Amino acid sequence: QKGASDRGKKKKNYSADTVDSSALHFTFPATSALVCLPQAKMVGDGFKRQATRKGTIKLKTLRKPGVKDISSMFNKAGSIDDKQLGYADEAGLEPLLGLLDHEHPKIRGLAEEMISNLQEDENDVVVKDGGFKVCAELLKYKNHQAQRDTLWTLAILAGNTELTHDGMIVDIGWPTLLSRAKASIAEIQRPAVTLIANLSLNEEMHEMIMEEGGLELLKKLADTDDLKLKRAVCNAFANLCSDEDNVQEVLGDGGLEMIISFLSSDDDELIAGALHTVANVASTDDVQQQIIELGGVAPIIKLMHSLNVMIQKGATTAMANLVQNAEFHSALMDEGLLDPLLLLARKSKNSEVQFRVVSALNNLASNRDYKATLKDGGAVNPLKSLARSRDPEIKREAIEALAELGITYVKKKKPKAGGVDDGEAREARERERIERERVEREQMEEQMRDKEAREALEKEAREREAAERERIERERIAAAHEKERQAREAMENEAKASIEREREAMKRERELAAEKEREMREALERQAAEAREALERARAQTVQYEQMERERREALEREKREQEAALEKARREKEELERQTREALEKEAREAREALERMKLEREEMERQAAERRAEEEAEAQQRALQGSSAMKLVKMSEVYEIEEEKDVFDDYDEEDDEMTDDDKREKAKIALIMVDLWETNEDLSITESALRKLGMLAMKERNR
Repeated sequence: QKGASDRGKKKKNYSADTVDSSALHFTFPATSALVCLPQAKMVGDGFKRQATRKGTIKLKTLRKPGVKDISSMFNKAGSIDDKQLGYADEAGLEPLLGLLDHEHPKIRGLAEEMISNLQEDENDVVVKDGGFKVCAELLKYKNHQAQRDTLWTLAILAGNTELTHDGMIVDIGWPTLLSRAKASIAEIQRPAVTLIANLSLNEEMHEMIMEEGGLELLKKLADTDDLKLKRAVCNAFANLCSDEDNVQEVLGDGGLEMIISFLSSDDDELIAGALHTVANVASTDDVQQQIIELGGVAPIIKLMHSLNVMIQKGATTAMANLVQNAEFHSALMDEGLLDPLLLLARKSKNSEVQFRVVSALNNLASNRDYKATLKDGGAVNPLKSLARSRDPEIKREAIEALAELGITYVKKKKPKAGGVDDGEAREARERERIERERVEREQMEEQMRDKEAREALEKEAREREAAERERIERERIAAAHEKERQAREAMENEAKASIEREREAMKRERELAAEKEREMREALERQAAEAREALERARAQTVQYEQMERERREALEREKREQEAALEKARREKEELERQTREALEKEAREAREALERMKLEREEMERQAAERRAEEEAEAQQRALQGSSAMKLVKMSEVYEIEEEKDVFDDYDEEDDEMTDDDKREKAKIALIMVDLWETNEDLSITESALRKLGMLAMKERNR
């Protein structure tokens, strides 16, 4: 809510009236929307937040009143004086006064104690410290009337003054109040939600309501078909949105669309709550854009024609906030905003409506695109009329708007001598204007009276129709009860006869059952004797079987021991055989490794001898190379023959190996070709080196073979 000092600023936000849902019909207070509400008083260290964590209370069942309850009721009978009753009547606590006539003395005693806790503080009826504990006790009983009237009492007190809010939360606990708002019984849920709506009048309670399940519950209940419940929810939204920090959370998840949909309702109180909510949120560009995009402008402009002052206040406040942004002037003017503004400027006598209307006109007049439109539309005369208002804020806004339109407003002066005719003409025009306004006002009042008369007739017709329906329903119920009584008597007679027949049948059945039971008992005794004999025979057979089983088990155990001994012997023999085999294999492996080592040494010795022999042959070949070619060929052939003669040098060859095979021939041919290359003179030593390598390889191959 904005203070009165804010009204002097141009391009300002306007907050709608704080919605008060204290009364049973969710009426609004008549206080100005721009006056700050008094802050709730604190006791001691102020409002303790830990009190809101108080657990929910368990419900008690009212027992039949005893001597103690009746005696305590008479002891407290004189504790309430006329002054306390006057406080309750002044605060409008009819539900609490109604509990004084409750059928149970315990409830009556608690109601009297609650009334005795009332006191007056700065012309407000409040409750003593700790006085709401009586209400907490009343809410513990499983009695719908006690809970309903207690919640309505709390709702009314919360709507009357914020001084009671802290005591309610501390003594009763927020979880308890929230649990009642979640009740499935409408007559308990309505006052509980109304209480939350009135607690939202106090900005110090906003955090608790927003963060501890209150807002979530209100959004869930907004879709209800219960009109009275929906009014309280909408009023709570309006109060919570008076704090800009809560706007986004309230509007989130389709909240704005839902509030705009309330504008199309047929209920004036719900419409007023929705308008005040829209007015409170229409202070930022983003929300203003959303309102326009969601089609909220047209219903607001339509509602400006309403005869309900609260609806006029909400609609004009919303428009005063929307028109602050020049970007939206075109959209607002296209929806026909100018005509209802000028109509209210001429007709309305409510100072708050006049101030919002003239503020909207002032903002439109500051837009150069619409100056001519305002002049041509007839805005000058209403602005001049408002400029003569006794309210300085309205006068200043009207003068500023006229200045924006290029019209200087000068207060009329008294006529001087010689100007009598002009003064008389002005007085005549003034009288005509006053007469026109009086006629228009009388017409509006006549329309309001006609509407009230129509509403009264419609209400009376609805009441008559309801009474007729109730009478018909009573007659129908009475006839149904008579039919039900006759049917019940017939059923009772038939039931008696049936019971008698069933009694006789049961007697016969009992006799038959007794005979059958005797025969069955004798049969069972015979069966038991036979079973005992069979059991004795079975016991003897069991003893015999056990003896046979014992002998067979002993035989099996002996056989098992013999088999285990034989198995152990075989295992030892196997281990000995494996040990001998392993030693033999290890011996053979050692001998093989030794033989292999000897063969390796012999091969190395043979390779060494072959290398020495090749070296000697190469030396001799180099010496003979110096001789002639003919001599060399002779040596070559003789050498070949000499090599052939040495084929039986090794003793490893068997006798059958002395025969010449095709492989031997090929190998010897290769050796001969290499020897030719060795003995022929060649200046290229690489040929000689290659022939020597080939010869060495062939010799190694032949030796290995």
